[in-house]
Amino acid sequence: MGAPGHLFGTLYVYRDEDGDAAAVSRWAKGPNGGLSADAIARMHIPTPRLSRDEINRFARMFAAAPDHALIAWALCMAGARWEAWRDGQGEFCIDGIRHCTKLDEFGVPTMTDGMRAAIAQSKAQGEG
Repeated sequence: MGAPGHLFGTLYVYRDEDGDAAAVSRWAKGPNGGLSADAIARMHIPTPRLSRDEINRFARMFAAAPDHALIAWALCMAGARWEAWRDGQGEFCIDGIRHCTKLDEFGVPTMTDGMRAAIAQSKAQGEG
């Protein structure tokens, strides 16, 4: 259900008893090694009701939003660019470095650790 490479990992969607809302959660290790569910977002389910697949798609979109915001910042402010190869694969280019990746289900480059570090470095240089 989760989108690989995105900030929140595997997501779980829980509907309220009345079925009018759903909470999006992820499992995380607690300080004592146990697992706990951290709520990420709560969404109202409009009428007519959304299917479980539609709710899961929204959950993945919530999880991808922080990475999408970083990529948008880099494309707009840091002079980054996307160079497509084929079949949703390509290179995210920033500060002279090319990061091989692919587009996620929303058509945005999937964030890698290298991309995240390059964007952070660009942001730090811009603030200095």
